[in-house]
Amino acid sequence: SCHRKYRVQEAAMSPPAKTPLSTMAKLFRKKGSVAVTLDSTHFDKCSTLQEEEKSILSRFWILLVVTAILSSSLSFLIDRFTFAMGLLRSSLIGDDFLTVLGFDVFAACLA
Repeated sequence: SCHRKYRVQEAAMSPPAKTPLSTMAKLFRKKGSVAVTLDSTHFDKCSTLQEEEKSILSRFWILLVVTAILSSSLSFLIDRFTFAMGLLRSSLIGDDFLTVLGFDVFAACLA
């Protein structure tokens, strides 16, 4: 029990592992580093890319909403057509099994 508490404290106190990403982050944080440049073309390119990203995201959301509306509308139309075909079949045919089967085959071929 005592050894377990010591291991938990030791793990909590150990320094974070060095990774290539943390090394790059330190490089960018240093003032006067070669990696930190004030290049106006770089900033212009970044702002252009951000504008393109906003445009792409807005088109994505518009496409998503339009697709959802069209998909639900198509589903509704299919349900209404199926219900209407069921009413038509029950009013025209009756209970004869072969006639019902023939009508179903005809409706499937028509679809």
